Amino acid sequence: MEVVDGAGDESSMEKSEEGVKTAPPADNRYNWSRRVLQEICAFLILANIMLWVIPAFGAHPQFENELGKQFFGFSAWFVIVNLGQPLGVFYRMHSVAALLELLVSA
Repeated sequence: MEVVDGAGDESSMEKSEEGVKTAPPADNRYNWSRRVLQEICAFLILANIMLWVIPAFGAHPQFENELGKQFFGFSAWFVIVNLGQPLGVFYRMHSVAALLELLVSA
């Protein structure tokens, strides 16, 4: 006995102008939530790219932090910033990749 879920049923498919079969339109609520998810992902991707590009090209705004210099001393603060910066770039790069995957699958 064969179980058919209707996903491959030709009667539930519509033909577009080129003759390619497309799925029937989904309800409005699903499209709205999908659009919101895509907009949020796009915003987070752009924000992450901006925060990734700045340190990747050598800008060091962390060195202007007087509190860090006073608390740790300049040489220790220099080491902390130079060790943490590649980790930050690595984190931002991978978060952009994960968000792009989410955006494509949404």
